[in-house]
Amino acid sequence: MPIEPDVVAWGSLLASCRVYKNVELAKFAAEKLLIIDPDNSGAYSALANLYMVCRKWEDAAKVRKSMKDRGVKKEQGTSWFQLRNEVHVFGVEDGLHPQKDAIYQTIDKIWKEIKKMGFVPDTESVMHDLEEEVKEQILRHHSEKLAIAFGLLNTPENTTLRIMKNLRVCNDCHSAIKYIAKLVGREIIVRDSTRFHHFRDGVCLLMWSQSYILKRQQPLARDQPHMPLVASSDLGQTAAPTTFACHRRIAKSSIRRNKSC
Repeated sequence: MPIEPDVVAWGSLLASCRVYKNVELAKFAAEKLLIIDPDNSGAYSALANLYMVCRKWEDAAKVRKSMKDRGVKKEQGTSWFQLRNEVHVFGVEDGLHPQKDAIYQTIDKIWKEIKKMGFVPDTESVMHDLEEEVKEQILRHHSEKLAIAFGLLNTPENTTLRIMKNLRVCNDCHSAIKYIAKLVGREIIVRDSTRFHHFRDGVCLLMWSQSYILKRQQPLARDQPHMPLVASSDLGQTAAPTTFACHRRIAKSSIRRNKSC
């Protein structure tokens, strides 16, 4: 690389290792990441989860113990949605929100519909020895899915939903939100710890634009016209960072005031 890899680069490599179950490379990436950021709980969790996927239980236990011995605490995943200057914060299996019954009914209905459309839950990402039905329930009630259900209940049709999350969006949520965006006919923007995800018509435009860039880096045939690269502004993302930065400041202050949300 022309520049020194940072936390985001090593974190992306570490996350990719799970897809290919490359334990050795994951261990190397985690070590490099922890040199830069020793208190990064995500590195410990990602490496331990990969060991568990590969059924290396002893190695996973060692990582968890190392994390505990060093006093590193795993950050709880939360998502938040701003509605009329009020920030609504959700956790996994959140049961504190006043509209919890309607939210769970909505996401349960959506879950059934997107499965009919072809969505397959990524139950392998649930690192516990549980029945498939229980694993699906855990996935169904991830914080970003609950935030989306709340947004659908409380905003007019065709309104763009903007969700913030303090951690990376998991593979299951990323796949599910593509189907949800197509099902409800809405644009859904999710800002996680590393990037913006812009879901529209069943695709994530972030992934689409990255794929397009990679294709544009391939040599062109002599008779192939050179098309200009699509700018982020063409994907409707120009105003989002400023808006979300403001939301994030508001949400953080809200979480400090009321950690039970």
